[in-house]
Order: sequence, then C-alpha cells, then structure tokens
Amino acid sequence: MRSQELEAPQLRRILRESAGIECRHMTDRALLRAAERAGARLGASRGDALRRLNEEDADAVAALAQEVLVGETFFFRDSRLWELLRRQVLPDLLRSQGSVRIWSAGCSTGEEPYSLALMIREHFPTAADRVTILATDVREEALDRAERAIWRDWSFRGVPEEIRRRHFTAIAPGLWGLSTDVRQMIRFAKLDLLSDDWSALGDSAVRFDLILCRNVLIYFHEAAAAKVCERMAERLAEKGLLAVAPADTVLVPRPTLAVVSRVYPAVYGRSNEAALGRSNPTRPRGSQTDVERRAAAGAERPLSTQVSAKPAVSRTIATDRGLAAAERAAADPGNVTFDPDRLWLDAARAVADGEDQRAEMLLRQVVYLDPGHLGAEFLLARLAAKQGDRRAERLHLEQALRLAIWYDADFRPPGCEGETAGSMRKMLQEVLRRLEGE
Repeated sequence: MRSQELEAPQLRRILRESAGIECRHMTDRALLRAAERAGARLGASRGDALRRLNEEDADAVAALAQEVLVGETFFFRDSRLWELLRRQVLPDLLRSQGSVRIWSAGCSTGEEPYSLALMIREHFPTAADRVTILATDVREEALDRAERAIWRDWSFRGVPEEIRRRHFTAIAPGLWGLSTDVRQMIRFAKLDLLSDDWSALGDSAVRFDLILCRNVLIYFHEAAAAKVCERMAERLAEKGLLAVAPADTVLVPRPTLAVVSRVYPAVYGRSNEAALGRSNPTRPRGSQTDVERRAAAGAERPLSTQVSAKPAVSRTIATDRGLAAAERAAADPGNVTFDPDRLWLDAARAVADGEDQRAEMLLRQVVYLDPGHLGAEFLLARLAAKQGDRRAERLHLEQALRLAIWYDADFRPPGCEGETAGSMRKMLQEVLRRLEGE
C-alpha cells in the first residue's frame, strides 16, 4: 500500500480529534494537497509539515484546518432563505422599536452578513440604525477580505443590477467596492466555534435575535456540531431563530432545537418556544402578506422573490407529508451522508416516490457539495416545472446550460444518464427557447 493511502486517513483522524473537523467533502488526494499548502503556510517542507501534523502541533493543525474549510460564497446565497427573511423574519424582528442583534457565524469573506445589511437597507431603511450585525470566522485571511469589502463579478451572480448600482462602486475592471453605510453595519471578529472561548460575542449575557450558521456544521463531526448548536441555542434571545443550510440539517440536535418554518425547514428555534409566525408584524410595506394568510389557512403556495442568489430552487412550501419525511431522515443518524452521488440517487428515489419536498432538499445538498452537478440542476428545473414555478424552472435550466457550456462537449456530466455536455447543451437551449415562446 502506498504511503499516500496511509497518510490521508491519518490526516482525517487528526483533524477530527484535534480540530473537530470532518473532511467528508474532500478526496484523499485533495486532503494531501491541502496538507502541502498548510506546510507552505508554515514555511515547512511537505515531510516536515506531515511530521508536525502527526505530532498534532497546534499551528500545523490550524494551518491545515484553514486549508480544508471552503471559503467560496456569494451574495444572497440560497434565495429561498432570503425570501423568508425578507417577508417574515426581519419584519417580525423589526416590529418593536428596540435594537436587533444578528450573528453571522462562519461568515467567510463577508457576503452573508453584507447581504443581510443590504436587505435591511433596501427593504427596512428606517430600521437600519437599530440593527447590529456581528460576523465571525476562524480564518483571519477571510476576515481581512471581508473588511476590505471588494469583490469580483462572480460574487454577484444573480444579484439584481440595480442593487449593485445603488450600493457598489466599480473600482477596477471586474472589481466592486461596497458603500460605507452598508459596511458600517457589520462588526467582524475572529471566533473559533469549536473552542471554549466565545468572548468575541461580547458579554455572556448578550443574546441574538437571529443567528445564521450556514454551510458550517457539515465540516464538524456529529458531537462537535451538536455542541455548537446547543451553545448557539443558549445565545438565542427569547423567540430567537437559528438558520442553517439544508446540508447542515442532519447535524442539528433534537430536542434542543426544533424546526419552526414549513417554508424553509432549516430554520430553528428553541424547542420550548412557539413556531415562526407567532406574531402579526407591522410591515414597512403593507400588511400581512398573502403568503402568510394562506399559511395560516394551511394552503401555502410558492413564494416569489425580489432578491435572488444563484439559480433558485422552486419555492414550493413543504407539505406535511414532505416535511415529515425530511424530519425522519434528519433524525436518523444512518441517513447522514455527504456523498453527492448517494444523495443524487436518494433524490431520484424521492422523486419516484412522490416526495418532491424531500427530493428538493436532497438536490440542494447535491448542488452545494458538487456545484458542477448538471443533473441536479436539471432535475430541480423539472420539479419547478411540475409545481408551476416557471421562474425557478428557467433559472435552473439557465444554470444547467452554463454548466453544459463550461464542460468540454464530449464530457459526460454527472446525473445525465450518459449524455454528453454537447448534447445536453443543445437540448437545454431548445427547452429554454420553448419557455421563452410561452
């Protein structure tokens, strides 16, 4: 057996035991490359870096941890969550005249907390001065980039052009700087969620009305993720909310936290508190929405959105049956998987069984773990079409087409049943032409 095959499992064990991090998303080869980059960070050779890691040297483990944590993100990522925040969560929080505290945990290069600030400036401008947003991350490099608040075009994919015009300034070809009024709403701080020291949050009595911890828990092993969630639950204000990503939901402990939204079953409150929608907030623009009136009557419909991120998934609200299936899956430790191929197969089975909501959740996880999964985007488009959501169908088809164009024409993309990227490209172009003609 080659030494490479022996080293990767050892690195996984060291990360798990010394840093509480699971590397489910990385192949052995990618993990070994990360170890080499960690050595470069330390000014050490590959051999010396591996030796220091084997000795569980704290600096070496920290360097490796920074290499394996994915930092790529973009504004308004996961449009269904942002729709829920805009329509219900933020109006509910801002109903009173008091201050509102929000924590973006694992904020990476700042797109998430700045998205919150942009949404508040756009939709609740009179309340902006009452909102405090704390953004934390373990990586100093990410925090430095966040505080510079300069991004390339790729971070804006799907962001309406008028928002970019109002709040960003072109500082060089393809580079955009954020306005000062939005930047001033955020305070950045270094915080390791797996450490005992959470002093960056301020006084231990400080409580948050909303905590976002999205696409973070998947890097932790189950016990570490549960501990982080329990500590976050302790930091929630009365009726405060914790939002995670769909891929994180299998790691959220129960009964400490319970799903509070059928619209987006990755938003939690403390189990002893009421569900989301417990009040009838006064809105900056109009009264209670039609969506919420239908929800109260048990007949929800798809949501629309004004601020979108990447091609949006369909806005179908979970049926009781679909939510129950998702909750059963989340509660069963045997269902925890971060293999996009297995998730893809599970999603296909869910579609066959008529569990569209569960299929959508699984496909979201596939797209997160494998952003190049053309088949997942295409199946999300089919689900959207089935539900009558033409906008979401078109967005997913457009993303699938972008992937088909990006791949070499003779490559066989995942989830396309052996079809080449070239043939998928022609088919997707034809489907999109038909949609435009409707």
